[in-house]
Order: sequence, then structure tokens, then C-alpha cells
Amino acid sequence: MQKLIKVLVGLAILATSSSAGPLAGGEWFIDLDPGVGQGTAITGVSGNRHTQDVTIAPATINALSDGAHLLGLRFQDGTGAWGQVTWRPFLVSHPGREVLAGEYFFNADPGEGAAIAIEGINGTTVTLVPEVVLTGQPAGANLIGVRFQNSKGAWGQTSYRIFLNPEPAAQELARIEFTLFKDETELTSGSLLGDGSLVIDFALVDLEVLINEGDNLVLQLQAIDSRGKGGHKFAKEISIKNFTQEFLDLFFTQAEQANPSLSGPLADADKDGITNLLEQASGLNPRVANSQRDSVEIGAASSILRTFRFRAASKSVFKAPDSTFSLGSLRFEIEVSDNAEVWRKAVSPTDFTIAPESELNDDGSYSHVLNLTDGGKSKRFHRLRVVQE
Repeated sequence: MQKLIKVLVGLAILATSSSAGPLAGGEWFIDLDPGVGQGTAITGVSGNRHTQDVTIAPATINALSDGAHLLGLRFQDGTGAWGQVTWRPFLVSHPGREVLAGEYFFNADPGEGAAIAIEGINGTTVTLVPEVVLTGQPAGANLIGVRFQNSKGAWGQTSYRIFLNPEPAAQELARIEFTLFKDETELTSGSLLGDGSLVIDFALVDLEVLINEGDNLVLQLQAIDSRGKGGHKFAKEISIKNFTQEFLDLFFTQAEQANPSLSGPLADADKDGITNLLEQASGLNPRVANSQRDSVEIGAASSILRTFRFRAASKSVFKAPDSTFSLGSLRFEIEVSDNAEVWRKAVSPTDFTIAPESELNDDGSYSHVLNLTDGGKSKRFHRLRVVQE
């Protein structure tokens, strides 16, 4: 038994002239417009309105693929003028063409037959619950495309669905990356390992020739987790101050800075016997009493290798020609004497050599250790002299 498709058509006059007369003819076609007067004629058209069934023969339907198609309708008035095309969608489903295969893909279509196969398909109705692996898909909104193939090898249209791939759970902090900029030019960069340290030691890179007092710098920080995923970048503006002024601003108010008996370089704000200048050079707090051994310490006289240890706010630069250590605007000198009245500057290597035990301390300060050689060990008195340049 042949199957017919009937489409009920109701259409008003669509002639091109406002003086057009009653409808005189019409035609229909599927999917593509063959041109005016080239479609299949609709007979019995008359009057100002026309309503009738359009019957599409089985042979025409069988030639169509499964899925959605368009029926085009056009009418002609008594003057011979044709109206505009009206399109009506309809669905074709061919019994006996079973769904035998299917596939899906994410976001970009790789082409028919080249996507991820859906296993175990057989029949005319398929409920798809694929075990979709989302690993490797970007977080946020994604597309999944699904299509099926029938027993004649024809692929159907692709259906798309939007889904949200959630952000993976936060992971442990692995490191913090930092970059230092001056006028948008990168000066240095590096990373802090996830050891809890909050000290960024720029002394590892010689920046003295690149920055000056009064420069405005930008420090950029970004946290990186154990997946290698970076967080939002954080930028902090930095103003470069004189080393001494930075020390004063950190520990003394503006009113206190105007009182040299409290904040002056030779004053002793915490009455511990260590001047503010030496506390600054040693990286100590001038408002908290410290032992003098926190700043300078000499090894026992019985030691085979006698040492002179002094603490600096950070690693100082040793200048061999004049045997001094430089730290910003401060200069360290070692002095020796036989009687504590007449002093001379110790020189390297006659009086000392730098020991390999010198090391960075946990608080960011640096312990310089010197081995006293013959000239230094022969002296009864030793002291550290700090000069503010």
C-alpha cells in the first residue's frame, strides 16, 4: 500500500499588484525553488482565497532523506503575476531504515564518521547515555554534538547540546611567580617555592645599576597550584627609598624622626648598647633590646681557626680593593687593635678571609663569617665599624 502525504494549504492573494484579480493558479516544490512556473501545479485554484490538500506521491517521499524538509508554495493571479514563496516544514521518516551507528564530539565537528563512536546501537529508537570523558575539555561552557547513521549509510543531522564543565577542585600551592617592572620594562623575575617563605630576595640579581632612589616600580605576583594553573595576577606599586630613610619610616614616626636623640644614627632608642646605625646595618629592631652578640661575635681564643662573625640586613657586597663590605648607603669595616686605643682597618687576606660558613638567615638577614688569619689573630681587640656614606 502506497503512502501519501497530504499538506493542508491556506493562503491569501500574494500577487505583485494591488489591482490583482482572483487566484488563477499555483505550484509547489520541495527544498529547492525550481523557478517561477516550474513547480508541480496545484489544480482547481480560484477565488481570492484557496484551501485544499496537496498530495505528495510516495515516489517523491521515498526519494527524500530522513529528517526535516521544506515545502514551497506559490500562487498566481489572473493577470499572470506570481506571489512570494511560502515555506512549510515537514518531517520524513522511512520505516525499515534502522539506526545502526552513532557518534559524538566536543565543540569542533571532525566530520561524519570521524567522531567518537557510540557502541551498542541497533534499532529505530535510541536512548543515548554515553559515558562521556570530560578530561581535557576546557572548563566552562562546551558543546557536545551527536548524530546517527541508518542502515543505508546515511547520516542524520547533528544535534547539539550545551553543557557546563565545572572548574576542577582547587589544588595545593606549588609556587609564587614574581616579576619586577620599571616603566613597563622587566628588570628581573623568579619564583618562590611553596615553603611558606614571604621574603623575595632581589639581592640574587644585581639591581643597583638599574634602579635609583625615587623610582616607581611594579611587583607582579601570581600563585601557581600543583596542576600548573595560575591564579589572578596581583600587582603592587613600590617606591624606592634611601636605605636609611626606609629604616626610619619602618621604626620611627615623623615626630620621632625629628628628634635625633631618639632616632639619630648614634642614638640608642631601646637602650641595649647598640646604636641605631648598627641596628640598621644588622637588620635588627631598634625598638626591641638585643644582645650585642646578635650583631657581632668573635670565636673563642682557643679555636685553631678563630672567626669574626657579623650580621647584615642582607647579603653585602665585598669590595676586595679596600677590604670593605657594602650594603646600600652603608659600609662595613673590620678594625683590629693591640690596646683598644689605636685601631687600624683589617685587610684581606693579611688579617682575614671570607669563610664558606657565611649564610642567609631565616629572617632575610645575612651572617658574614670571616676567618682571622695571622695578622688578625695576633690582635687582642676586634670591632665592627659601620660608616654611613
